[in-house]
Amino acid sequence: MMIFGTSKSGPRAYLASFGAALGIVALATNPFAQATISLYSCMRNGTESASIPRANHFSVEREGYNEMDARTFDAPMQLASYRGLLEPPENRSTSVTVSCTSGNCTFPSHDDASFLSLTMCSRAWDISDRIAINDTKINYVYSIGPEVTLSEKSVFAMDYVEAPDTGFSASKYDHWNRTSIVDVYILSMTKDNSTDCIAPQCLSFMGGHFKPSAFVFSLFPCIHTVYATMKYGRYEEKVVSEQYLHWISRADGGTYQLAVNRTMMDGTWQDCVGTTTANSMNTVAVYVKKDSATEPSKMWYAPECVFGFTGSTALSQFLGPSLFRTKSQTETARSSWVSKLWRNGTTDLALVANFAEGLATSLGAHMRASASGPDMLREARGTTQLTKTCFNIRWGYVAFFVSIYTLELLFLATLIVMSYKSKVHTDWKSSSLAIAFLTAENTRRPELHADDPNSEESLRQAAQSVQAQLCDESGHWQLRTRRRV
Repeated sequence: MMIFGTSKSGPRAYLASFGAALGIVALATNPFAQATISLYSCMRNGTESASIPRANHFSVEREGYNEMDARTFDAPMQLASYRGLLEPPENRSTSVTVSCTSGNCTFPSHDDASFLSLTMCSRAWDISDRIAINDTKINYVYSIGPEVTLSEKSVFAMDYVEAPDTGFSASKYDHWNRTSIVDVYILSMTKDNSTDCIAPQCLSFMGGHFKPSAFVFSLFPCIHTVYATMKYGRYEEKVVSEQYLHWISRADGGTYQLAVNRTMMDGTWQDCVGTTTANSMNTVAVYVKKDSATEPSKMWYAPECVFGFTGSTALSQFLGPSLFRTKSQTETARSSWVSKLWRNGTTDLALVANFAEGLATSLGAHMRASASGPDMLREARGTTQLTKTCFNIRWGYVAFFVSIYTLELLFLATLIVMSYKSKVHTDWKSSSLAIAFLTAENTRRPELHADDPNSEESLRQAAQSVQAQLCDESGHWQLRTRRRV
């Protein structure tokens, strides 16, 4: 209605146009105002702690279950061994039990590393090129390693070597570098799909062609540098690096040790520096390889820098005779894990490597869960996280709407000031009188004349002189006005 009180041009006309445009913009953008604030789920630290089992030292125990056999290999390690053969963990992440009550936990880390832990590792090799063939004039005998032999028409044989006589790949190495606890040698007749089968490299029996294949896998006590995450109840750990422990001696049933150059404590790398004598910090003796008579036979390190494994002889003497010593067999093995390795004549390196990895993972999980030492060396600690509702403010949107509302306030203030200065201080603009006596451009209608359109009294007098009559115009009723004389 403001435009009816203005001239065709002038400040009021421009102000009215600006107000109309501002109103349109405000109406058009108002639905998007809710986008200035958005809600989302976020994680916030809880009050409870979380922990991951880890190990700096593990000792294989022999337990006395009866008076006749006082040195029986401990049952939990036996169970871990059988689990690794029959039902191996899917991976190292699922093999350990993590304490995280909320299902979301954070663990201190640096350079994509959360902690170091003692565990069990494995390696496998294809050594078919080392098979020795003996023609006895009666049949062929295939052999590999120390005592693994396979006679003609036999399909599978397996045997083992324990530390310190392991290290098949380089016999020139001394015991310091022979780090495996046990080497398991496998000799298997595998199916040959070639058309030419010439003895002794290939034999025909059991309705097919078979060639001898040889493999070996080793178990090593090792150190894994791990990056760990726990999100939505799913624990995952990534192995960043791997280090092998050194064979030291037969003391304590077979001892392995390694002092690392640096270790991870509470998400911070800590350098490890050895000393020739013990002190308040370096309290653990580590036996070192002597390159000369003047070098010390041992160094002293902080407990968190030293990783150890004792009792390897007990482990190898259980695994070898009980699980990995078979005679030449003409049928698939009596035990299910040997049948798995032969796999109907399809033994290959990938199968052997996966088999060894499953066993090592199961043993490593037990080592981490049953480690010895103080709590700080048996677990990596973290913090639980709780799911909260958080909001995000889009400040760009806020700035836009603030500018719109600021302009509207200025427009309102301008109207108030202009209305205050106007001659008319009544509510005539809400009636129809102004429309009756003025056109849209504030020009006066000739048939209805008001001397002063801005004066309430003038409009009232003009209205009193107007008469209205309903007239029939071509079948349509219309209201006609005429000025009273």
